[in-house]
Amino acid sequence: MSFTARVYRDRGAGGYYARVSELPGCWTEGETLEELRANLAEAIQGWIESVAKDAPPVRSPRMGPAQRTIRVEIVPAI
Repeated sequence: MSFTARVYRDRGAGGYYARVSELPGCWTEGETLEELRANLAEAIQGWIESVAKDAPPVRSPRMGPAQRTIRVEIVPAI
């Protein structure tokens, strides 16, 4: 899975904030880009888990329960 995170500089409070375009209401903040990246991964995981908890488990006949991998790539908004 790949997601687009729009990253903004928070000039008033310092640091950065970002929202994930594909996941309504999924956003986070961090004082550095490194912290923001970690927080984005956590926010995306939490968003997916909150939606997935009501969905039936996905199973593959050969591989058992599906695993989710989240890759976070930060691209500054222009």
